[in-house]
Amino acid sequence: MNSPTLESLHQAAFAHLQAGRMPEAEAALGQLIQHFPQHAPAHLMLGAIAHKTGRLPLAVEHLNRAIAADPAALDAYFLSGLVHQQQRQLPQAIAAYRRLLSLKPNDGKALNNLGRALLDLGQLADAMQFLRRAVEVAPQNAGAWNNLAEAYRISGDLSAAIVHYHKAIAVDANCGEAHCNLGTVLSVCGQSAQAIASFERAIAINPRSFNARYNLARNLQDSGQLDEAIQQCQLAIEVRPTAADAHNLLGITYGIMGEVPLCIASQKTAVKLQPDHAANHSNLLLSLQYRDDMSAADRFTAHRQWNEQHIERLTPILANDSSNARPREKNKRLRIGYVSPNFNSHSVAYFFEPVLAARDRTVQEVFCYSNSKHADHATARIQASTDQWRDITKLTDQAAAQLIADDRIDILIDLAGHTSGNRLPVFGYRPAPIQMTWIGYPDTTGMTAIDCRLTDAVADPPGAADSWHTEKLLRIHGGCWAYAGPGVSPPPSPPPAIANGFITFGSFNNLPKVTPQVLGIWAEILHQVPTSRLIMKAAGLRGRMGREFVARHLTQFGIAAHRFDLLGWAPSTASHLELYNRIDIALDPFPYNGTTTTCEALWMGVPVITFPGNRHVARVGASLLTHCGFTRWIGSDLQDYKTKAIELAGDVGQLMQIRRILRDVMMSSPLCDAKRVAGQLERFFAELTAPR
Repeated sequence: MNSPTLESLHQAAFAHLQAGRMPEAEAALGQLIQHFPQHAPAHLMLGAIAHKTGRLPLAVEHLNRAIAADPAALDAYFLSGLVHQQQRQLPQAIAAYRRLLSLKPNDGKALNNLGRALLDLGQLADAMQFLRRAVEVAPQNAGAWNNLAEAYRISGDLSAAIVHYHKAIAVDANCGEAHCNLGTVLSVCGQSAQAIASFERAIAINPRSFNARYNLARNLQDSGQLDEAIQQCQLAIEVRPTAADAHNLLGITYGIMGEVPLCIASQKTAVKLQPDHAANHSNLLLSLQYRDDMSAADRFTAHRQWNEQHIERLTPILANDSSNARPREKNKRLRIGYVSPNFNSHSVAYFFEPVLAARDRTVQEVFCYSNSKHADHATARIQASTDQWRDITKLTDQAAAQLIADDRIDILIDLAGHTSGNRLPVFGYRPAPIQMTWIGYPDTTGMTAIDCRLTDAVADPPGAADSWHTEKLLRIHGGCWAYAGPGVSPPPSPPPAIANGFITFGSFNNLPKVTPQVLGIWAEILHQVPTSRLIMKAAGLRGRMGREFVARHLTQFGIAAHRFDLLGWAPSTASHLELYNRIDIALDPFPYNGTTTTCEALWMGVPVITFPGNRHVARVGASLLTHCGFTRWIGSDLQDYKTKAIELAGDVGQLMQIRRILRDVMMSSPLCDAKRVAGQLERFFAELTAPR
């Protein structure tokens, strides 16, 4: 029998390929290379089949044999680069594309893919060089324009990135990746409405785009469209059920709307799916603060478990011993470092900025390590007031820790705890000999690497509170808060009850703090003051689900709809503060008290009724009122809480007097004495760094 000819085997394989019969084509090609082992086109076709069927290592083997048989096989170089790229073997991919371009310098696809590989490898300058060439030789390649835009984004030139994303879309209006990437950059630039439109267009092109749905959900949440954000989170999870970030975002959105059980359930799923992600786990710990059915021991254990899971494996830069402070040069200022994601118009900054300004610059040099993604006028003020400013947003935790160690910080202070954007793992590397936490979080961090937590004796009474902290509690006499009041704020008006003829109670706290139990107590107060009204304002009330949550419970408790107003977010600080002039008495939620909202109410002349619980988060109101001199507004129990609110509602004359004097009394109290807090901090710093 005559042996098959090369031509007959090639024709048979090609016919099978054209008909889509991959196994038959592969068999024919296998037979071909048995007879003609150096036949480059056969190896190329076998490499293409293996690539298409997902057998990437086999594809590489055949493509290498094709190139060995024919060093000028351009298609083999291109496909080899593509296969290596898909396996994240970027150096090999780059080598293949460079070899192709040495033979065909103006191959637009190779230029684009090489540029993308270099970009993914972090070689930005070389990547931009090849991507610019790619769009020059192939201006109709939308992918090349998109990759060039990505290079500009990574370089920080967001304006150029936007221009080039638009060029990609002009070439191909159905380039979903460009629409999605454009939305991401527009979002960073604060153009939320345009970002949402870009994500929606990307989804219209590819309904199964996880990135588009997830980022659309984030922007919808930021713009207050909470119901729509939840829907997009759920759709993103349908596309990628194991996406921990989508479950976490869903949990955060549920939390904003007051759906705490759903919030915790989603965040537990996120932690289970991505157990090594410390930030998602921190979000869960924060959500647990809203629960009043969890024991102190269980809450403490949850925080210790976070430390065990995310911190104990880290290698400290310094010895984990706060007694080993670095030797100090005589008369040299202490170097104090503060780490925060909230060096901007955020509640934490309201209490930190006054202390920063009041410090004694002759005894301490302050370094601010900013993880703030959004800068504003408050950022500019804090930056101007600090001695050294460091942006750590783009640094890994280990790199940030090394920067802090290189700065030879004596005392490093966390201002976030387990709140969003925290950098607690940085502290796990022990970059400073003494490490503290303050202001940002109402509980222990659970970290053995953090030595002290700054608080006061009302928020954390000596005794039991110490048992549930890994940190040593340092109590600031007169309260751990220093409130300066907003820079520009309207004056307090007379009590609105005078014009209205009825009392208006109010709460401007985040919705997760307003549990059904809280609404039930407030409803009882409204029943006891029959003509009274309630105004609530919260970000979560911008969404239908949040409004329905509150309205459903108030209605169940017998409060008619005309007796409560539910308001969303105000457009400015001034307009937010002006709303306090619509309420006569503020009601503090429990167990999670207000902090900034309580200070704002007092600042605007509105008395606040609070009920202290058995842990920090439930005692902040008592701390603020005690150190402002208004202990008479602190209920001894829930019945006394209601009684104080009802009695105050019956004395409009007293409300008028309170309105006239409250801001002045507050300003002269320890609560607004930043020098007091700064001075006590300096005494703590001196004691902790004194030679032993």
